Formats: sequence, C-alpha cells, structure tokens
Amino acid sequence: MRPDPGALREARRAYATEVRAAGSLRGEALVAALARVPREDFLGPGPWNEALGGGESRHTPSADPCHVYRDALFVLDERLGLNNGKPSFVCGLIDVLRIRPGEHAVHVGAGSGYYTALIAELVGSRGRVTAYEVHGELAKRARENLSRWPVVRVVHGDGIGAASGAGFDRADAVLVNAGVNEVPLRLVERLAPGGRLVLPLTVDAPRHGVGMVLRIEERGGEHEARFVGTVGIYPCAAARSVEAEIRLRRAFARGPREPGAVRSLRLDAHDETPSCWLHASGACLSQRELEG
Repeated sequence: MRPDPGALREARRAYATEVRAAGSLRGEALVAALARVPREDFLGPGPWNEALGGGESRHTPSADPCHVYRDALFVLDERLGLNNGKPSFVCGLIDVLRIRPGEHAVHVGAGSGYYTALIAELVGSRGRVTAYEVHGELAKRARENLSRWPVVRVVHGDGIGAASGAGFDRADAVLVNAGVNEVPLRLVERLAPGGRLVLPLTVDAPRHGVGMVLRIEERGGEHEARFVGTVGIYPCAAARSVEAEIRLRRAFARGPREPGAVRSLRLDAHDETPSCWLHASGACLSQRELEG
C-alpha cells in the first residue's frame, strides 16, 4: 500500500524520539538518522512479523510502513530465529561507539543492513563502513538494501575471523552484533589509534546468551575497558569456546557486574592478581586503571 507521506514522516520522528528515550541516546546525529533511514526497506515486504518474546509473534495489521516505527523487534528469518534487533538496544551500542564523520566503522553481524545504514549516516560521505554478515541470504539482502549508501562494503563472512587477514583495514569503531564469551583479540589489534570496540560479553542461556556489554578504547597503546550495560543476545560462534565459557561464568559468579568492575584490557604477560576480573592467556579484563 502507498503510505501517506506526512503520516510516515511523523511516524519516523516519533520513533526517533521513542528510541532516544528508551536507549538514553546522546548522539543527535544518530537520532536524526533514525528519523531519516527507511526501516521498512530492511524488513522485506509487509505485513511484518513482530517478535514478542518467548517464541511468540504477531503480524502488523497491514503493510503500512508506519507500523514498523516502534521500538520493537521484527522477524528477519523465522527458521533461523533471527530478528532485526531492538532499536533502543542496538542504537545504544552504536551511541557508545561515538562514531564521527570521516571514520572507518566495522559492523560484525550486519543482518539485513538497517543498523549498518545508521552507521553509514554517522560516518558520512567522507567515511566508510565495512559490514560482515555470516548468513548468505542475509548478506545478499544487506548488499541490496545498502546499495544507496556507496560508503558501505558488505562482506559475506565471519568478521572476527577476517580481522586476521590483510584485507581488514584498521578501524576507528567496531560493533559486534552478537554475543562472544572471550575478547576477540584480532579485532582489538585492528583498532586504529583512539579506536573503539563494543561487544556483548555473554554466557550461554536457554534461548540466547546473557551478560554485559563491554566497551574497549585504544589509548596510546593501552586499552581502557568498561561495562556499559546488560545484554541478552544470540551467540557469535566465531568467538566462543568451552574454556572461555568456564572462565566467564566464574567471573560473573564472583561479580560484580557494574561499570566499575572492569577498567582496562591488559595484553601484557602477567600472573593473575586480585585486580584481574577475568584472567586469560594473552588478555586480561582488569580492575586496574590506565595511567594518566
């Protein structure tokens, strides 16, 4: 159906306001992008199937795109159990990355490309975005959906694995859109000076992983790390192992899980000390503050 242009503009503005409040967004450019990027184009033809939780869903009353401008999940692939992510949550992750015009941003787990489009709006015409999606059909959809943003390159593949290759350029901002149970050092090593990485650090649970969102920032060869919120999200198979699951469960069991629990990511070789929140070979989430 052909929507009323005025009603659609108003729905998008109201949606941006709702997501800003629900996600406590501080970036005005991101809020403006929410009111501008056509979300319906990334969901396939309507009516759309809204995911309600607990395996339940419902279809929108019609194919009027105004129905998708709510802080709600919509199903992308029912067979694989994939949805497009709750806007207030994913935009909250984007917001804490503090993406600036002209930067190179990497999106691992791009889905059908909606949040990649928002990131593209933030880097602008002088920046660029590399988007990775491991599911072939979703990668194809993302490539088609994002064709109007020439700054975006969509790659069908594992973004974390790709970080060890020569074709993975240094990034100013990296968003991992799936749960990991260990810090992917390959991504950390590819951060540009001052680069930021945001990822969900999760342990396995019946329906999805649960845990904390971790933000890492490169600072003169060292790395500040902070928890910035809680999370429940599907897993990223490329950055999970049985050994890491055991370590992370022990760390969460010891607690606490507030922002001050972790202050830095140590990459130097050292013995485990009481300041080590999660100690592993090659990487340690530590309570030690960076000097300066």
